[in-house]
Amino acid sequence: MKQKIHLFIDDSGRLENNSNYFIYAGHCFIGDDAKNKAKGRYKKLVSKIKEVKEFDFELKASNLTDFNDRYSLFKILKFELSFSVAIKISNLKSYILADKKSRQRFKDYALRRIVKKLFQSLIDQGLVDPEQEIELHVNIDQQGFATNGLYGLGDGIFEELHEGIHNFNYGTFYPPILTGDFNVLTRSCVSENDYLIQAADILANRIWNSYVQNNVSLRTIPKHIHLWLP
Repeated sequence: MKQKIHLFIDDSGRLENNSNYFIYAGHCFIGDDAKNKAKGRYKKLVSKIKEVKEFDFELKASNLTDFNDRYSLFKILKFELSFSVAIKISNLKSYILADKKSRQRFKDYALRRIVKKLFQSLIDQGLVDPEQEIELHVNIDQQGFATNGLYGLGDGIFEELHEGIHNFNYGTFYPPILTGDFNVLTRSCVSENDYLIQAADILANRIWNSYVQNNVSLRTIPKHIHLWLP
């Protein structure tokens, strides 16, 4: 029986020299039903906030000055599976930040690492059977990725989880964690038209603020898988 898993991902911060932190964060839904129910709850809350506040714009973290609005949007999906990877810019080697391609390669690496950690957790909890067929849908905000870069990301996730990774510098091999058929489908999303990408934006901004403000409570989230790089 095929298992369908949906990831909705957005970023916060900038991966560049004059920044402090860069975050990818998002939600994970196992099956279409879980995804659709979460989308329905989030959409309903967005409509309510827009009606009460008379907003006519997309409810992104950067547009919402009232902390209570951001918290309400975070809280509606608080108990769903979620994940994040945080990067402290000052810890990175200079060559990673040298040019756009180098930065994108590191972003790909960060996403592969957090997706692998997420899947390992799902397997350990018995939520995913690594021997069964899995179809992974990776939905990411279009501003964070060029369309052609998405194909490379999908291939990288497939290799990381299903084929295993050789580290030739250290002569080591990291074995795959999935043994059944595995298919990765990537999609670039316009956040204005996608409520679950909007939810990922709110989550990513919260995680980013948790580091900037040194406030651990902001990232103390149930069912949340976190990775710190490098």
